[in-house]
Amino acid sequence: MKAEYRIEFLFVWVIVESSLYRIPSDMQKKDSIMSETDHIGSISGPFRVGILPIAGFPLMSYACTVEPLRAANLLSQRSLYEIVHFGQAPRTSSSGAAMVERSYEVGDTVDLDLLLVLAGGDPFSFDDAHVFTWLNRMARTGVQIGGVSGGPVVLVKAGLMDGHRMTVHWEHAPLLTEHFRDVIVERRLFVIDRDRVTCGGGTAPLDLMHALITSHHGGVFARHVSDWFLHTDIRAETAPQRAAVSDRVGTTSPRVHEAGSLMESH
Repeated sequence: MKAEYRIEFLFVWVIVESSLYRIPSDMQKKDSIMSETDHIGSISGPFRVGILPIAGFPLMSYACTVEPLRAANLLSQRSLYEIVHFGQAPRTSSSGAAMVERSYEVGDTVDLDLLLVLAGGDPFSFDDAHVFTWLNRMARTGVQIGGVSGGPVVLVKAGLMDGHRMTVHWEHAPLLTEHFRDVIVERRLFVIDRDRVTCGGGTAPLDLMHALITSHHGGVFARHVSDWFLHTDIRAETAPQRAAVSDRVGTTSPRVHEAGSLMESH
């Protein structure tokens, strides 16, 4: 008689106040990861990032978006970035493992530099006219607007991507181009086109935030932040979202690879 074994895993999520991440003052000079040769940009005041998580937002994409900004504050020992959340109610992630409390209501006029919409699941079903109106109003005030994972679909539905290059999670790309034939979708990790920022989601926000931090505070400091997350293989925005067709189907046939690539692009 075979013995039966059952292994149960318990994951405990511990959320602590951001102040607990601060380096104690008596350790700052000794343990600071920043050296005198590193130069942090002189942006006046913190760069304010607003996050609008749509119910069922992907937790992976969310963490990869906000954590690099938190780490930038920690490693620089300065308030380089400030993150605020918007919503009409607390939003639960797709896995149910996290809930994001709102800082402001949708509709509030808040001074921001960048506003990102995070969505997963079925972003095509999202049809909140109040949110669409608010996003457009924020864009008119000069706020850079962006979307992560399925978030770019929400931006398209809000009429905010007209004439802008963009990307979206590969799962949503076929339906998006079918329903909105004028959108300029590029199969890459992220796209920054003037006042619009779109990202495919997953772990790609790590690379997007690396680019953002580099533009603000230089590549040396951005590398410190990426190293904090053991993210040593920084990908360019033009990197693909998926592995090569030959890797996914287990063949090196050029014809199969060409056929698969052709099908994915249509």
